[in-house]
Amino acid sequence: RIGALAPGRAADLVLLDEDLAVRAVRPSARRAVPRPTARGAA
Repeated sequence: RIGALAPGRAADLVLLDEDLAVRAVRPSARRAVPRPTARGAA
């Protein structure tokens, strides 16, 4: 539950999920920018 997490944890989980999704689609993304889409959205 997001409500049970600390204030900053929800955003951290979103970034982690996005990072894993990028790696799943493009394994080479790990060597490039870790979270390109998250950086652009932020």
